[in-house]
Amino acid sequence: MTADVRELVLHRELLRNFVVRDLRGRYKGSALGILWSLASPVLMLVVYSVAFSVILRVGATDGDYAISLMAAFLPWTFLATSVQFGATALLANAALISKVYFPREVLPLSLTTANLVNMGLALLFFVPFALVTRGADPWALLAAVPVTAAFFLFVVGLVLLASVLTVYFRDLEFLLSIGLTAWFFLTPVVYSEEFYAEDAVPDLAGQILRFNPALPFIEAFRDVFYRVQVPSAPRMAACVAIGTVTFVASYALFNRLKRNIAEEL
Repeated sequence: MTADVRELVLHRELLRNFVVRDLRGRYKGSALGILWSLASPVLMLVVYSVAFSVILRVGATDGDYAISLMAAFLPWTFLATSVQFGATALLANAALISKVYFPREVLPLSLTTANLVNMGLALLFFVPFALVTRGADPWALLAAVPVTAAFFLFVVGLVLLASVLTVYFRDLEFLLSIGLTAWFFLTPVVYSEEFYAEDAVPDLAGQILRFNPALPFIEAFRDVFYRVQVPSAPRMAACVAIGTVTFVASYALFNRLKRNIAEEL
């Protein structure tokens, strides 16, 4: 794996070019252009805020449900979008892969990095809004850096896994859409982790849901931007452990399967 990482570093300029290509291609021809990276999550946040806090009356009761939702929804959108589109990152570039040699992981990694940039742009709007309404804690904001880094490793691992498996099992692309929808509702995005402790969720189900690998990340982002506090040491440790293990395991499997990608495509 060390040799693969070294090769990826040598191709960092290619990676940068692919990231730029993904960002430009995604919004090419649209009126708002890259502003859609901000407009899209904001519009979805409005829809979910109205649906869950006004109609269904789910979520925070202190009048800041929109902040709680945004703190979780933006990272979830990064995860879901990366996995959904990253699953076909290799398939969509079959012609390029068959003609030119380069580290295959550049394709899913560049797509994930482009989505991280989109999340960062959305946070540029959200963070000042959260600071005004919820207050500021410099240490909490600093904690967002390692949380985001660990979350990025986690998502990259999922995308690497999805992209290489989809080459061999084409139906996975469609199954992922269903799986991500189910995962969304099993993850405390529109509700908080405390919901597991309420009567609405049986004790056994609540304990099972706590094994959700996305939960520590979502709640860590909510700690930083909504609760305005540094995530607890166990939560930070869980984020680092899950992110690292997911990335290492997925990258190892990717490297094992990528040898025959050109033939399978």
